[in-house]
Amino acid sequence: RRVLFRSSIRGARRRRPDLRWDEFHRVAQHFKQDDMGSFPERGYLFQLASDLPVNAQVIEVGSWMGASTCFIAGGLKGDGARIYAVDNFQGLSTCGEDAAWYNRHFRRLGATSTLEIFRRNFSELGLAGRSEPVVSDSLAAARTLAVKTLAGERLERAEITADGGT
Repeated sequence: RRVLFRSSIRGARRRRPDLRWDEFHRVAQHFKQDDMGSFPERGYLFQLASDLPVNAQVIEVGSWMGASTCFIAGGLKGDGARIYAVDNFQGLSTCGEDAAWYNRHFRRLGATSTLEIFRRNFSELGLAGRSEPVVSDSLAAARTLAVKTLAGERLERAEITADGGT
């Protein structure tokens, strides 16, 4: 798996030697057993986040256990950088096939929510100060985050999810 990781981003490392690939590798090691995304996808998210301005504010919709969210957070720069992670953390789906998958997954986890797993991932990586989980459906979260914007907090609009988030 380590060889796969190294070869998957070798070209990116050559094209973008300016990025903090050691940070990407550190986050990737934490998620080495996770199969929710590929290394190239995660490298792409990391690169996009790295290209944002210092102290960027990012919104990710569909954060689940936080793997892609951690790669984005790892690429952000500045003490004021933050990622708002929107999810209900319960795997709710209107698609019957998805609902069955989520139910099996939760039975294996022995939990009804992935929020604590999300928080633990950020804590173990030392990125907890960069994330703010927004436990909500997408529409309600959009309203909440719009209020924050109107209250003077500037949120940069960046569409950087490659993992199916909408």
